[in-house]
Amino acid sequence: MKLGHFLALDPNYPGAGLKHGNKLDHEVWNAFAHDIERLRLTAATITKSIHQIAENRTAYAYASEPDEDDSEFPEGRLLTRLHKRKERSRKAIEQKKKHVLQETGKLICEACDFDFVHVYGTQLGEGFAECHHTFPVSELTPNHRTRLVDLAIVCANCHRMLHRSRPTMLSVLELRTIIQGNCRQ
Repeated sequence: MKLGHFLALDPNYPGAGLKHGNKLDHEVWNAFAHDIERLRLTAATITKSIHQIAENRTAYAYASEPDEDDSEFPEGRLLTRLHKRKERSRKAIEQKKKHVLQETGKLICEACDFDFVHVYGTQLGEGFAECHHTFPVSELTPNHRTRLVDLAIVCANCHRMLHRSRPTMLSVLELRTIIQGNCRQ
């Protein structure tokens, strides 16, 4: 069916093809229709990955139960993905870090107080921290104006925990309260 959807997009195809494709079909067609070499390489990679998966499944089916330390996991396949992402402003993050450094002299996680310079030293830790949007970027409308107060300095662990708390994202203060409550126990 997918090939039929592509035929509907091909101006050189004399027939009609299948007309009920989706937007992703158009994106894939536009990405590959005029770059046959890229299409060939991508198809070869997909085919190779399929064969590797089949071989691994066959090998695992006949293998005895491996020890935990002997387990192997296939990784490293080349995948091609098409994604739509909301744009983020690198400049806003740089300005937030600069502002916090000017105000406090440190980039410390606002949730757990992790200090990169204290733990990793100046050479590795200086200027390093993640910046969290306090409003989900996925919910921002085009041309949304982010302010520095809409950003929070966090460590990678806390950043992951903030985003893990879906569908309703925890605030930095709520996560800080959880951390402090668990540290007292």
